[in-house]
Amino acid sequence: KHGSAQRSVIMKNLLQAWHGKQDDEWKPKVDGRYRLLAERDVLKWSLYALRFGSFADAVSTTILTPNYPFLTLAGSHEDSFPTTAPLGFTTATYFLPMSAMIG
Repeated sequence: KHGSAQRSVIMKNLLQAWHGKQDDEWKPKVDGRYRLLAERDVLKWSLYALRFGSFADAVSTTILTPNYPFLTLAGSHEDSFPTTAPLGFTTATYFLPMSAMIG
């Protein structure tokens, strides 16, 4: 895929970036696939996004978990599902948080 000359240039740029060359003017010329390893800002913002996503998931799960049994038991509340067929009650209470995690 990559020639040996191109591979050596990529590795040289990665090593220079990894060893802390922090000048504002200096930006490594690295293929986009390696930006997470080579550019500290990209890594920092990627980790912020992961932390925020984990926090949002934990908050929504904590708030919604007590409501799942009421949602899956038909007729228990005006907002509950009319039926959870073909899933049973227990399966439906696990299926709701799983579907929220999928997206």
